[in-house]
Amino acid sequence: MINPYFMFDGNCGDAITFYEKVFETKALQLQKMGDLPPNPNFPVPEEAKNNIVHCLMDIYGSQIMLSDGYNKGEAVVGNKVAIGLTIDSEENIKRIFDELKKEGTAVMELEKTFFAKAHGSVVDKFGVKWLLTAM
Repeated sequence: MINPYFMFDGNCGDAITFYEKVFETKALQLQKMGDLPPNPNFPVPEEAKNNIVHCLMDIYGSQIMLSDGYNKGEAVVGNKVAIGLTIDSEENIKRIFDELKKEGTAVMELEKTFFAKAHGSVVDKFGVKWLLTAM
């Protein structure tokens, strides 16, 4: 499944409220950064605990995902949308990650997380950011 992933810089909650009103919908999933299990590799500063780490919305039968991301200043005009790919094959997601990483840049190496068998992000050689997940 491929979904657009909209990236915000601390105002994702406002965007969710706005989109819920505009499209007359509600968030299907919502997780704040403060809800995440502690991870010494990605400590959540106190001021970011209310930021949205993940939101899933259904808009007229299509799903979009939204997030504040992990770093302030990460979302700027021109890179506010990433492509999320979720599949059930860990082996295939690793192959895809490795191929996209060639001449590209790994933003987050593929690793097991509390929500997936494997998850990582990469910017390919064309500047497209991919969020890859094996469930």
